[in-house]
Order: sequence, then C-alpha cells, then structure tokens
Amino acid sequence: VAPAISDTRALLLALGGPANVLKVETCSSRLRVSVVKSESVDESRLRKLGVRGVVSPKPDSIHLVIGPSAGAVAKQLEDARKSG
Repeated sequence: VAPAISDTRALLLALGGPANVLKVETCSSRLRVSVVKSESVDESRLRKLGVRGVVSPKPDSIHLVIGPSAGAVAKQLEDARKSG
C-alpha cells in the first residue's frame, strides 16, 4: 500500500522535530507517537499533510489516524527520526 503521507520529513517536523519524537508504533490504521512535549505538535499542519485525525489520549502520546498505509508511514517516520 502506497503511503498516504508523501512528505515524511514534514510530518516529523509537524510532530515537533526528531528530538520531540521518542517512539513510533503502529496500531491498525493509526500511529501511536510518544513525544517529549505535546504542545510542540502542530495539529493543523499534520492535517494538511494528509493525517485523517489527531488524538492526544495522554500528554506524552499523540495518535495519528493514517489509514491502510500506517505501517509504511511508521517505518518512514522512524527512518527519518533516526537520520535526524
């Protein structure tokens, strides 16, 4: 499945940058992203990049509704995070 999010680097920046993202996990069609500071996350920018929904169940956790390509996006996001 081709990723719905084509600009993973921009997605990482909208999540507050590589230093703000601690971990990315896939949960069905969503990404669970552990962050240092949730206030650094730009929800409107995430939506403009193609994220279908954004939920923050805890202060250090952001859930992004991606769709069927969530696994591919998670891998690209982890790769982008590790490369800084």
